[in-house]
Amino acid sequence: RDLETDQIWVMKTPSRNYEDDTAYIERFIMEEWVGSRIHSPHVVPVYIPNRAKNFLYYLMEFIEGVALDTWMTQNPSPKPALVIQLVRQMADGLKSFHQRETLHQDLKPSNIVVRPDNSAVIVDFGSVFVAGINEIFVPLERDRILGTMNYSDPVFRLGQNTGIKGDMFSLAAITYEMFTHKLPFGNALESCETPQQLAKLNYIPADRYNPIIPIWFDRALEKAMMINPTQRYDSIDQMMQDLTQPSPDFLVPREKEQKTPNALLFWQLMSLVWFMTALFTLIAFWLK
Repeated sequence: RDLETDQIWVMKTPSRNYEDDTAYIERFIMEEWVGSRIHSPHVVPVYIPNRAKNFLYYLMEFIEGVALDTWMTQNPSPKPALVIQLVRQMADGLKSFHQRETLHQDLKPSNIVVRPDNSAVIVDFGSVFVAGINEIFVPLERDRILGTMNYSDPVFRLGQNTGIKGDMFSLAAITYEMFTHKLPFGNALESCETPQQLAKLNYIPADRYNPIIPIWFDRALEKAMMINPTQRYDSIDQMMQDLTQPSPDFLVPREKEQKTPNALLFWQLMSLVWFMTALFTLIAFWLK
């Protein structure tokens, strides 16, 4: 509590476990600067005091409420409209980072607080990437993300910066969990470390856990979490558009997808390749 203003603030200090880690301290110092640049009702405000500091810390506004993971436990069957409202607010918070050329990179339920009025606030940004400052992208260390792998873009750990599409993946994974209380890839993401392992991941349709979820909504979530970043949406606004208004492209049931011309053409071409390979192998055998 500030004795001069009687305002309650949350003080964040460096972890004693990393007090000798120069890189960690540099990132901690950057957190305050990043927070002071973000202005959104859905991102916790950082307070810059006028008085000189005697030690390393920074202050954030105290946000009354519960962490989103606790909220999900307390609300096992929330109204879809309320969930969409919270997701939209989280999306607005993320966009306020992106407008400052900053990526959050570690969005997860424990980093989000739901106020008593059912508004969402992002309260942590210790893993941000700032264009122009983080000149070389450094993937998150495995020991730092063991508990958050199920929300972090799996491409991060391969050393690829996917830009806003990484934050989009996290937001979609959280949305999936809010509706199903499950994870979109089960626990498979935790053990993925190579491109080959990522390629074998299978998205679990959300309606398998919650039958009230419409096909178009689930397909929008799936697109936002495609393992190949180029197949995801180009913006969070596009994702939110498809989550709130049915896209005609997503109204085709999954079992009919393989019957579409493009799918048939793909398998026909693959069959032709296999046939030609077998034919050339047979010819080579007879010519020996």
